[in-house]
Amino acid sequence: MRQLLAPLRVPVGTVPSLVCGLWFALICGMERRSNPRVVAGLWAKASRRAPIGQCDARGFTLIEVTIAVALLAVGGAGLASLVLASGRANQFARQADVAQRAAVERLEQLRALAWTSDGAVVPVSDWSSNLALSVPAGTGGPGLGTSPGDTLAESVAGYADFIDADGRWVGSGTTPPVGAAWVRRWSVQALNAPPETLLLQVAVVPAAATDAVTTVASARAVNGAWLMDVRARRAR
Repeated sequence: MRQLLAPLRVPVGTVPSLVCGLWFALICGMERRSNPRVVAGLWAKASRRAPIGQCDARGFTLIEVTIAVALLAVGGAGLASLVLASGRANQFARQADVAQRAAVERLEQLRALAWTSDGAVVPVSDWSSNLALSVPAGTGGPGLGTSPGDTLAESVAGYADFIDADGRWVGSGTTPPVGAAWVRRWSVQALNAPPETLLLQVAVVPAAATDAVTTVASARAVNGAWLMDVRARRAR
């Protein structure tokens, strides 16, 4: 057993200073009550530096080196986990920001479409604008026409488009094109008849989502966004 615990000749400079500090604190704790002068002597001895070119011939035992390596391994593993968790949090925050900005953009475009009345008598409604293009056009789309079915749960032509991970438009339709990271869907529903007040809703969810996203909570569960607004016809 003495041979197993024999000193392992390791240069002092290769052992982390953390182990030396732990060793000193342990010795001080054991000797503090019995003889305070011992603590002062240990501190003075630890403070003296060996001449250049010389090192402690005793070295450190195998147990001391093993403890030092174990402490470094535990500390390194904890630091790596912290870095990974921080990276994931930043990635999720960035994804949520892209989805939120895309939803706000589409909702503002819907609110900008004509929905007024001329002289409080003749309704002026946009039934033709196409927002499912890279640059919205004044023709070729449904405008503020009532959405057919549940256009928030599934992609419907004229009420859905696709954007990449950076929020850039990549296509429209019912099938995600190459490079699509998010699908943006919107819905227009009349709250009365004849339609004078509209409920506008926009949902942005991952294009690869397999489950139907039908509520605000389900959209947020996949790090997406869901916005809504009520628009009433006003005289211009």
